[in-house]
Amino acid sequence: MPTPTHLAHKPITSVDDYSQHDGIYANNTDVQSLSIGKAQYDGNEISAKVFRQVNGKWSRQSEELPLHRIFDLSTTTLKSILMSANIPQPITTLNVSAIQPNELQSILSYYKANRNILLPKLQELQILLNYFMNEEPKL
Repeated sequence: MPTPTHLAHKPITSVDDYSQHDGIYANNTDVQSLSIGKAQYDGNEISAKVFRQVNGKWSRQSEELPLHRIFDLSTTTLKSILMSANIPQPITTLNVSAIQPNELQSILSYYKANRNILLPKLQELQILLNYFMNEEPKL
């Protein structure tokens, strides 16, 4: 499904038909597209948007996040998986802590149960991060 352009978030780039890529929810999800564009809360800001559609209408449950929060969530996710496996994590500016230590194993269990979906996405991210870091000085 094409990313909507008539809503408050103004897409600049998008992933149309995201529903077929939505991990364990692929082809059975309300998420129809992803975009990077001008934020609905401030047209001078750039944000990421997850567009959800329910009963043929764009949902108010669609999420919009500033780009720095997307990166911080990725860092938190990876550090949480390492923490749940009892593997030391590299020091970052984000101090990820266990709020419920007795539930840490559920993070690792989820990762292991969905590794066939998550690992290829992490590998794709790694390739792109390596490429980006080499090209970043040109920006």
